Amino acid sequence: FPAYFLPLAGGAAFVRSLALVGRNSLLNGTIMRHLGAAENFADVRAKLEVQGRLLTLLSLPIGLLLFRAAASAAGADVGGTLVGVGGDIAPEHASALPVLLAYASVFCVHNLCCWRAAVALELPTLNRRRLGFCAQQYIARGDVPTPAEAAAAEGVYADRLPEGAVQIGAPLSAVALGRDEVAVLADACLPEDEDAADDKAIAAPYVVGWDVT
Repeated sequence: FPAYFLPLAGGAAFVRSLALVGRNSLLNGTIMRHLGAAENFADVRAKLEVQGRLLTLLSLPIGLLLFRAAASAAGADVGGTLVGVGGDIAPEHASALPVLLAYASVFCVHNLCCWRAAVALELPTLNRRRLGFCAQQYIARGDVPTPAEAAAAEGVYADRLPEGAVQIGAPLSAVALGRDEVAVLADACLPEDEDAADDKAIAAPYVVGWDVT
């Protein structure tokens, strides 16, 4: 669409700028936290800059070659001559299919790389969902999952809210509706081994208390 080159190029530059703002302000800090686990953020940043410059230098000739190949296959004007697979063709018969296929290929490869990068992230932070996940795993297995296990369980597009709300310091009315439920919670605080009931070193899985004030 040569007649719409200026609005298409301007729109593409505008959308790219928005994406870069979102990436720099929202994603870079998260990725740096993953890569700079040893507090070596300066070293990681230097390597990222070098890799970015190398990719920029490689992308320019590759992009030009891809452009010429797509334009030639589409029958567009390359080097001042209308070319096509079967010889010279008219501009109105040029096909946009090779251009769209080239774009779709680059788009899919780029998003696959982004997906793989997101899968590799292992962040040692606790949010609302992870707090609920760790509590469920502790009840089921007796231990807390590692950041790698939490990341693998969450996936890339996991629901950011847990199945049940997690409340720290919840009042008794929020966790028990009757005397029987209070008794169940109280029994859960007792150690399973009766002989070790006086051993204060044994940690109970739950703590139930009453605010008498």
